[in-house]
Amino acid sequence: MIEISRFQELSQNKNIILMKLIESEGIVKCLVNNESNFLDIHLPDDFDRTSLILSKVYPYRFVPTPQMEPQTFITMKFGYRPNGMTFKNGSIYFYIISHNSLLKTKYDMLRYDYLVNKIDELFNSSRDLGIGKLPFYDMDEFVVNENYSGVYIAYKTTEFQ
Repeated sequence: MIEISRFQELSQNKNIILMKLIESEGIVKCLVNNESNFLDIHLPDDFDRTSLILSKVYPYRFVPTPQMEPQTFITMKFGYRPNGMTFKNGSIYFYIISHNSLLKTKYDMLRYDYLVNKIDELFNSSRDLGIGKLPFYDMDEFVVNENYSGVYIAYKTTEFQ
């Protein structure tokens, strides 16, 4: 029987991902500025990017309620499976959720399409997590509720046990 007991890298990986997301100027502007020209709006010099963690960027799955004020979020899901005696295969899902009133932008793309593209730039073939490159795995759209829609993008990881 295979025992998977080494998940200490899970929290480490979540922190790496959170930091990469909030260090991206475009991602932060898209999450903070609800206007259709979000990239043209400057962030205050004293803006605390870490304030986005657990308010706009969640290292777990989060679902906004219809009563919430219109916002955009990035949430995540992490999963692992055994692969032989010394490796485990994993997957990282990024869920980009936006209020339907915020989807249209002046940049000829939907707000969540902009974010999925920026996330893909950061993580596709990245070597920051696990061993080897982080390959693209899956992407699709989804509906959260009557006010929120989204898209997810997923990557595979391989790690030592």
